Amino acid sequence: PDLGDVVKLNTHRASLGFNFVHPSGISLSTTGTYTWQSGDLAVKLPIKSSFWLVDAALNYRLPKRYGFITIGAQNLLNKKFKYFEVDRNNPRIQPARSMFIRLTLALP
Repeated sequence: PDLGDVVKLNTHRASLGFNFVHPSGISLSTTGTYTWQSGDLAVKLPIKSSFWLVDAALNYRLPKRYGFITIGAQNLLNKKFKYFEVDRNNPRIQPARSMFIRLTLALP
């Protein structure tokens, strides 16, 4: 349905995370996010869904604190769920597992 078809939509999220940082420059982070959504569409179709998603990342701090190299995954467990995305051009939740590599530089 188009965004104009939404009569009412409530979306709530709560996250719980864990970070482990080792003096060698390696760190691990995991986050579990519980999402629940409810609402109604103009066509009298109710929306009701709740689910957990798990994200994880492994970081390495570059020497002299010049940045990070990160390898991670969103929706790590490839959880299937029903979710009405308000902004389809900028989704906040990944509908399937996605892996990434990121380089973050902090130049002096």
